[in-house]
Amino acid sequence: MSKSFVYGFILIAILSCNSPSKPNRVESGVSKLLADDRKQQIQNVNYELAFKIPKEKTKPIHANLILTFEVLNTRKPLILDFKPNHQHPIKVIRKGEVLEVTQIKEHIIIPNKYLKKGTNQFEIEFQAGDLSLNRNEDFLYTLLVPDRARTLFPCFDQPNIKARYKLQLEVPKNWKVLSSAPIKNTFEKDGFTTYDFDLSDKMSTYLFSFVAGQFKSAINKKNELLYRENNSAKIKFSLPNIFKLHTNSIAFLENYTHKAYPFKKLDFAAIPAFQYGGMEHVGAIQYRESSLFLDQSATINQQLNRAKLIAHESAHMWFGNLVTMDWFDDVWLKEVFANFMADKIVNPNFTTINHELQFLTGHYPTAFNVDRTSGSNAIKQPLKNLQNAGSLYGNIIYHKAPIMMRQLELLLGEENFKEGMQSYIDQFAFGNATWEDLVKILDKKTTVDIEQWSNVWVHQPGRPIFTSKISFLNNLVNEIHISQNAEDGSSNFWPQQFEISLVYPKKIVSKKIDIHNPQQTIDVFKGLAKPSSIIYNSNGYGYGVFPIDSVSISQNHLIKNDLTRAQNYINIFENALSGRISVALAIASFNRGLTYENNALILQNLRSNCNTLYWYFLNAKERNFWQAKFCENIWNRLQSNSSANIKKELFLLFTTIAYQGKSLDNLYRIWNKDIQIDQLNLNQNNYTAIAMQLALYNPSKASAILATAKNQIKNKDQLNRFDFLQPALSNNQNK
Repeated sequence: MSKSFVYGFILIAILSCNSPSKPNRVESGVSKLLADDRKQQIQNVNYELAFKIPKEKTKPIHANLILTFEVLNTRKPLILDFKPNHQHPIKVIRKGEVLEVTQIKEHIIIPNKYLKKGTNQFEIEFQAGDLSLNRNEDFLYTLLVPDRARTLFPCFDQPNIKARYKLQLEVPKNWKVLSSAPIKNTFEKDGFTTYDFDLSDKMSTYLFSFVAGQFKSAINKKNELLYRENNSAKIKFSLPNIFKLHTNSIAFLENYTHKAYPFKKLDFAAIPAFQYGGMEHVGAIQYRESSLFLDQSATINQQLNRAKLIAHESAHMWFGNLVTMDWFDDVWLKEVFANFMADKIVNPNFTTINHELQFLTGHYPTAFNVDRTSGSNAIKQPLKNLQNAGSLYGNIIYHKAPIMMRQLELLLGEENFKEGMQSYIDQFAFGNATWEDLVKILDKKTTVDIEQWSNVWVHQPGRPIFTSKISFLNNLVNEIHISQNAEDGSSNFWPQQFEISLVYPKKIVSKKIDIHNPQQTIDVFKGLAKPSSIIYNSNGYGYGVFPIDSVSISQNHLIKNDLTRAQNYINIFENALSGRISVALAIASFNRGLTYENNALILQNLRSNCNTLYWYFLNAKERNFWQAKFCENIWNRLQSNSSANIKKELFLLFTTIAYQGKSLDNLYRIWNKDIQIDQLNLNQNNYTAIAMQLALYNPSKASAILATAKNQIKNKDQLNRFDFLQPALSNNQNK
């Protein structure tokens, strides 16, 4: 048994004791217990990093770290995080002496006998880990969120130990580089160029980055863009827009926050096949190249998505980078802020798009899909170990949190909300903050108890179910009584604002309602004539399942306002799933919608809801009945003068339910190109999907259909998927 093993075993035993002066048991990852303990032990961290990047992708990257920090107490050993994907030994040096340290469970443990109160400095020689150093033949880039900095170099990999970085990169001579700070010096030797970067601003480890490789460079007055795109039309069309969108976003954010751009520079790298749309590394944002470079044929939605992506990553410079969450249980906060600000920056410039409708159809159904289930989670969730941070991401963070934030702004008022954000940025600049810190700031801006409001909206899962009762006096509206109950049976109550509309033959009267009690009487409609119908949440701002009357169900397709009509369809669906109305009523309403709807966003939602109710809530006899009705309506509309977007949405539903009789024959004729439908634009993916559907429900022709379909596939990935599914489809002939 080796001496280092015995030392490691004894050290773990010491660290496992329950004394408050010792950290908890060493475990893999970065535990909350370790992070809290370490935050009390060290401060003022500086990383001086040097990486030697070889020409060959397979060769190791030798690296060096000079780690400087202040120690507040020496009662405990120093625990560094390091999780390389190799077994190469490290060397920890202090004043020329190689120290005896322990590497165990993804950590380097330096005994406290080597520590002194005040400034400490250690040099660490190591081989860089490759796990998050995305290496290609002629370029590489780091992506270290949420806890992957420790896979590259030894560090304190937690968001609330911010540090400054001084980076040196040695790379092949023809490579370009980008990092968080400006380049200070360069020198060449033996076919390599060494770049010395200036000292960076303070940042969390997950925000440190560098890019190196064979890139082209475009520079305007303030920013540099590294890219590999070769399409000259895309480059010419996109470069001015990319720089302009960043400039406009920064200008808006400086004005909104009352805080000038806080870092030394702002550059970008466009990376082929990047894992995300973008990543907000301090001063050096990384983007997926295809998201930035568009040509003149780009649709308005593609241009909107690019603008929002750039605004989102720019917003992170303030919301996430300047003020960072204290722990990753608040990762949702930086994401919702970035989206919230992106909408404010971009939406006014795209006046032809109904942004309220996009918000409604993009967020509510997806949030409801989780929140209506017993497995729903709160927006803010506990996180015991940073290695599990990936479990926090999901539809509640990305879809319910934006709804919550919009309700919070409505509650405070736009100006009070903005002033609260300015105080938040000013108070915690270059530091860390929790959601609770922000709640305390916002609580001073209103008489409403924001902490209590937050307890339900942020810390509890689920949604409310609303019921109502309207009373009349002499055929005039007297009052509307609204009750709210949590769907899960808890006592939770969601204060919120939304609109109620009374529908008359020739007009609609709408009023905004502020719900602040579980039982509330509304008298703003008092004295109005009895309406033919009442629409709750007619502006789509409210969150929950709302009452709906028979007139709204049967005549929803006649409502002219797209937002109200879309919200009603969503509400019809949710009422059907919760058992408040029959599935038959909902299906009939959706069938009328398929017949008349001319908004592609609403039709997309209708298509999804029809599929769900049709396949999961109807028995075989009911499906046969509705299959004929749906397919006849859709087929007739496919022959009409509807737009390409409308026809595509209708056809996607048609392919999923055309499984028998005339509809299946028509589907085969389209696939076999016996008929062509004007304005119905199908790609190879569509034809392959049709082939699978035909093989599934047309056993006698399955083998021939599959063989023909395979010969038509050009894309290798799609061919692999097809080969994987083909045996199952072929074996379906007897079913």
